[in-house]
Amino acid sequence: MTSFRSTLHCRVHFYYCLLIAIKLKAREFPRWTSTSKNLFVKGWVDTAKRNNIFDLAVNGEIEWLMAILKNVSGVKDIESLVENVYRKGCHISSSQSH
Repeated sequence: MTSFRSTLHCRVHFYYCLLIAIKLKAREFPRWTSTSKNLFVKGWVDTAKRNNIFDLAVNGEIEWLMAILKNVSGVKDIESLVENVYRKGCHISSSQSH
């Protein structure tokens, strides 16, 4: 059985990787639209899922992101959303280690 800490670590790692991918892409295209960001994230997440890049613990996160990105223009600021989830995960992780 996977522990809460292990599952949380996998999820935080997933969001870290996604956030870095978004930020690197933003350096290439500093003026990309929210729709373009959503398409990029959708493709990135789909590739991660298809290639089983991350632990099974993140499948719920992948499904959630795919659901909210189903309508490409449905998320106004996906980068902020991902960053907020990542930061909250880090906060919970650090409070669990004490």
